[in-house]
Amino acid sequence: MIKITFTIFSLILSVNIMAKNLTLFIGDSHSVTTFGRTLDRNLRTLPEMNVQTMASCGAVARYFWIGTNTRCGYFFRDINGEISRGTIGPTPKITEFFKKQIPDYTIVQLSGNYAGYSDDFVLKDTEKTAKFITDNGSRCLWVGPADSRDRSRIPRLKKLLERSVSPYCEVFWSDVVTKYPENGGDGVHYSGPEGVKQAKIWANSVFEAFIK
Repeated sequence: MIKITFTIFSLILSVNIMAKNLTLFIGDSHSVTTFGRTLDRNLRTLPEMNVQTMASCGAVARYFWIGTNTRCGYFFRDINGEISRGTIGPTPKITEFFKKQIPDYTIVQLSGNYAGYSDDFVLKDTEKTAKFITDNGSRCLWVGPADSRDRSRIPRLKKLLERSVSPYCEVFWSDVVTKYPENGGDGVHYSGPEGVKQAKIWANSVFEAFIK
């Protein structure tokens, strides 16, 4: 079993017996909140499945390579179900996790925050991460951008992820199963009664795709 304890300064991994059926789930602010917590709970219902969730608000994949500090929230839950959450703290490095044990499956929910980055950065950052995961023998499910009030950014992101990620990972197109509420919220994050409802639909749909 892997015992994983997170402090505000580091992710400490102590390996006793290798965990079987290990799923690593990494994501951004959507995974810090309702979407991520719902998917995390769903994954833990699977018999003999061990789950490590590491979500960092504002993240793109690069955060998980260099340990970028988040200043808007994090949510971590180890394979024993212990939760660490807060506002400011470093993003755990994916390379450090893989050094201790290669997860059987890796779910990556990192898409929407790339809207503000160049095409070149998006292609390189996402391909580097997808290739790293699969080159190390982990099966990969990449979760694409969910619907937002401004839908104009989504086609570009989907096109880029299709080029960079789909050769390595199965890609789940989240905009197909989500509809951002016409009123309330900030236009991106799923809050309020209708937003939370959509986030749960999204998480349940990703879970169904994962277990197929």
